Amino acid sequence: GQLGPQPQQFHVIYILDKVLGLVVGGALSKTTTAAGLP
Repeated sequence: GQLGPQPQQFHVIYILDKVLGLVVGGALSKTTTAAGLP
């Protein structure tokens, strides 16, 4: 999530960063939901 728009050679890294952010965020969301937290 720390990477912003970059030249083409960083495009894949940018996509992976976004995907990792979504995966980690989703995992944390599921964990907190399972724990009964918002």
